[in-house]
Amino acid sequence: MKDIETERLILRDANVDDAEDMFEYAKLEEVTKYLSWKPHISVKDSEKLLDSLSKEAKEKDSYALKAIVLKENDKMIGTIDARIFGEGLRDAEFGYCLNPKYWNKGYMSEALKAFMEALHKEHGIENVFGSFERENIASKRVMQKNEMYYYETVKRNFKNKGEVELIRYKELRLS
Repeated sequence: MKDIETERLILRDANVDDAEDMFEYAKLEEVTKYLSWKPHISVKDSEKLLDSLSKEAKEKDSYALKAIVLKENDKMIGTIDARIFGEGLRDAEFGYCLNPKYWNKGYMSEALKAFMEALHKEHGIENVFGSFERENIASKRVMQKNEMYYYETVKRNFKNKGEVELIRYKELRLS
C-alpha cells in the first residue's frame, strides 16, 4: 500500500525505527487494555512487534500496516492495520492504536477515513469491518464518525485475555 497523506498526517509503512515512539504509548495499560497484546516492558518489545508486523505486511497481500505520523514534526503517534480476507480478498478488518497524548484531537478519525479509502482504491476492498470491546466508547465513536454501523457481536480468544466479546461494525458504503 502506498503512503497516504491527509491534512495533518502521513500514513507510511511502519518499521523498527518507530520503536521508540511506539514504546512511549505501548507501555501504558490505558492503551493496551483493549488490544490483543500486553503492555510493552522495554523498547525491545516494540522493536519485536514492529519487526514481525512490518515483515508480514511486506510478504503478504492479506495484511497492511501503517505508522500514523504527524506532518508537523514527523512524530509517529500510532499505527493502523488491516487483515484482508474472504473470497477474492474483498473484505478487511482494521485495528488501530494511538498515543494517548493525541487522543480527542480527531487524528484517528482522520487516519481511519484515509486508510479505508486506500483499502477500497488500492486493494479493491468491498467490505470494511472494525471491532471493539463494549467499554471502548472512543473506538465506537471513531467508527461512527467514519460511517460505520453495528453489524454483529462476536466472541474472540486473545492470548493475554481469554475470550472477549467484541462489537463489530461495518462501513456503510453506497457504491
